[in-house]
Amino acid sequence: MPFDSQPKSERIGTDPLSGRVRRKLLEPFVYRVSIGGLLREIEVPVGFEYDGASIPKRLRLTWPAWLIRCLPNWLRWLGRIGIPVWVLFPPVGDYDRAAIIHDWCYSVTGDTPRCIADAIFYDAMLEEGVKWRRPVMFYAVRWFGGWAYHSK
Repeated sequence: MPFDSQPKSERIGTDPLSGRVRRKLLEPFVYRVSIGGLLREIEVPVGFEYDGASIPKRLRLTWPAWLIRCLPNWLRWLGRIGIPVWVLFPPVGDYDRAAIIHDWCYSVTGDTPRCIADAIFYDAMLEEGVKWRRPVMFYAVRWFGGWAYHSK
């Protein structure tokens, strides 16, 4: 099921710990999804605060030692410092609307089980046309999203 509209939001500041920009919805944001053959409407209310995809800013992907040894000497420094994850997975992208719905589902933990919230996230990214990032982001929330779900 498609999204009804683009989210209308305003910037409310930056999280000092993560460096992510925080935003607040100015209008309700609706997503319709079919779960078990039943059509369900998820409405994120006005005033909901979100920060886009929750991707660690300081995390880096490093190269294996054997690959660093294969690089020419002038490129080995790049292999040692790694690639910031934000280069491959910025906190904003074609998965923004899916991330808002996922954040909402996580914030109302009693209403939506975590496995369903993650499946909705995957489905919403599929509808948004997210290609190679979709499975990586889905497994990231499945493996590491438990602390965020249970902290609400």
